[in-house]
Amino acid sequence: MIPFSHHHHHHHHHHSNDYYNHQNILFYLFQSVPTNHTSTTTIMQFSIGSLAFLGIAAFTGFANAQAQAVAFGQQLQNDDQTNHWVAWVEGQHACPGMQVLDVLTKSPCDRAFNLGEVMYTFTGCSGDNGPPTAILDSGGLQVGGCSANANNKINCHDGLHDIIKHGVCTIVTGA
Repeated sequence: MIPFSHHHHHHHHHHSNDYYNHQNILFYLFQSVPTNHTSTTTIMQFSIGSLAFLGIAAFTGFANAQAQAVAFGQQLQNDDQTNHWVAWVEGQHACPGMQVLDVLTKSPCDRAFNLGEVMYTFTGCSGDNGPPTAILDSGGLQVGGCSANANNKINCHDGLHDIIKHGVCTIVTGA
């Protein structure tokens, strides 16, 4: 459902847990139907219905474009050959898909950027160009905190420079 980039899959244990939880739910449904002669068709309809429901639930969550986490880092931009701050939805392709913010020597904070339909702003940067410590929604409400403990390279293609990931802002409340 969500395209993962294989270059940073080790950060996404929570996604795979969700997947296994769904599997367990379906398995449980199979187990819980009484095993008499009339139950074969019931099992089929029941599981297909559940699968459809899970698919719809996942899709509507995705359509709202409400990121669960926003990753940030730096990337050399072709137009000015300078490193810029970039942000993207954690767990989706960082490139293409990243939003380019100000040059790396300036603060990534206090500049609104769009990810999907949602507008975010980094806040709480220290000094001239420190990493963000929190993230705001379009109404200026703090919707999550940020940690800058990553330093891994994400491989980009099609003439885009690689991204160095610096951290993630985890969103705790819905916008």
